[in-house]
Amino acid sequence: MSYRLPSSEEVVVAIYKALHKHGTIDTQRKLRQEVLRELRAWDDSYTVSEERVRELAARAHFARVDIHSREGNKQAGRCPVCGGDLQRVKNLSLWGREVTVGYTCDTCSYKGGVRQRVPTRYVFHLDEHGRKTV
Repeated sequence: MSYRLPSSEEVVVAIYKALHKHGTIDTQRKLRQEVLRELRAWDDSYTVSEERVRELAARAHFARVDIHSREGNKQAGRCPVCGGDLQRVKNLSLWGREVTVGYTCDTCSYKGGVRQRVPTRYVFHLDEHGRKTV
């Protein structure tokens, strides 16, 4: 059986429809199932991964993503939510040196400490007003 990948625009429309129907979806897996249900109404051969749905939802202006996470062991590199670049949050120490106190993502508003926080659960909300908080 062959499969097809939908365009990003089609996936974003399906995310909007799924969130509009349910309001809040409490796991990445459930969001993917609902998005897949919407996509398969258009074409039965469409498929999409959980990661792609999460990344597109995090970048969409109508979706708000709450992240439940735990402290990890690695240094922060790329954003664990959308894969974007992390910007350093700096502060001055008592001795006048710049110290990195955390990281933030400009794309999806993810905020983390010096050690990368490992996401354990994503909660997706429909946010019609376009407020981006993660």
